[in-house]
Amino acid sequence: MKKTILTLSILGVVMFIPIEIMAWQKDIKVSSLKALTNKSTAGNFLKFKYKDGKLLINDEYIHPLQNEIQDLYFLALEVSQSPFTLMSELYKLSHKNNKLKKRQTLYRYIYRFNFAQVDKALEFRELLTLYIKQNSLFGI
Repeated sequence: MKKTILTLSILGVVMFIPIEIMAWQKDIKVSSLKALTNKSTAGNFLKFKYKDGKLLINDEYIHPLQNEIQDLYFLALEVSQSPFTLMSELYKLSHKNNKLKKRQTLYRYIYRFNFAQVDKALEFRELLTLYIKQNSLFGI
């Protein structure tokens, strides 16, 4: 069984600490620490960033784009005639750009606004902004 290891830098010396020990020391759930990492590093800049040698964590690190995507979705709903037409138009856009493969995936994204993979959230945000720019008089 492979254990996840966090790196901790103290005075320029990098230390590798098992995630269970770090969770015990800081009184944080192991699942919360594991949520900081992702197999694809595409959206890790939305979850945390390094500033002045410190690791700063976003408050919404599990689903960092949830509120922004929800706001964009409601803007897109104002532009479209109904939720069904919005879904069909988003599917056409995504199929044209080869972003999403299945219609059910798009429906799941719309109804949950939760993305385990941040790169999928970024793709969905691009689709919503593209739809709003194409169909709105004023854009975003």
